Amino acid sequence: MDIDNEIALALKPDIEDYMICLKKNKLMEKVIEVNDLCKDAEDIEFFYIMFLKGTLELEGGVCKLYNRINNKINNPKKTNKFIYKFLKLQYKSANNMWSFWECDEYNIESWDRDIKFTNYEL
Repeated sequence: MDIDNEIALALKPDIEDYMICLKKNKLMEKVIEVNDLCKDAEDIEFFYIMFLKGTLELEGGVCKLYNRINNKINNPKKTNKFIYKFLKLQYKSANNMWSFWECDEYNIESWDRDIKFTNYEL
């Protein structure tokens, strides 16, 4: 999922604080060690996703993230669309439900997973 530049810039200070906190508490090495998707301590894309997932898992996390983004960019429509797309992607990932287009777009190999394409019937 591509993160809109305006939203990425709005979240950048929070991501940097998050990464500093991980380094201070000596958790950065552990995160890199257990996550094969994380390249190194400067893998900003990985930490954006980790920050977003962590924030959304908190009680009231959707509201917190919405307010954090919208207070900086002042564009409720763009903020809603971003959070909706991120939550939808998280749901699809957790339930392994992908369209053929998404398999192609995100390079999901159908033989690597038990993919549920749809349960729609006519």
